[in-house]
Amino acid sequence: MEKNEYPLKHPRGSSPRPDAGQPARRSNRPTNAIPVEPEKQNGEEGASMISARMIWNILQRYVPRKRWVPSEDIYAIVALHGELEGIDLQPQSSRTKTPRWKVRVRNVLANRLKRGRVRWRERTARQDDQGVQLPM
Repeated sequence: MEKNEYPLKHPRGSSPRPDAGQPARRSNRPTNAIPVEPEKQNGEEGASMISARMIWNILQRYVPRKRWVPSEDIYAIVALHGELEGIDLQPQSSRTKTPRWKVRVRNVLANRLKRGRVRWRERTARQDDQGVQLPM
């Protein structure tokens, strides 16, 4: 290649590497990953909370689209379709009676609200004009 020549650019999706299309090689270096065990509290063996991903999947599957849904209905949907265990039903803290899973549902909705995945309206005089809406 001469001084003023430039290598050919490859179109998107293709790779100039000769090993493209080959399975990725695994490193022989030891990993620092530590196996994660389910959260254990109050003597419960293998207790784990419902995950944020599972809550979001339930909401996407069972909450009607483009319709305002009150938060009480959202809680009922998650309670019906989620696999709530003992730790989910425990209070979030000693100062409140709110179960952990409801706090997690609110956190999931707040996170998706920031990302623009859901819309939220405060309670107004009209009953059908409140709650959370999944736009798509």
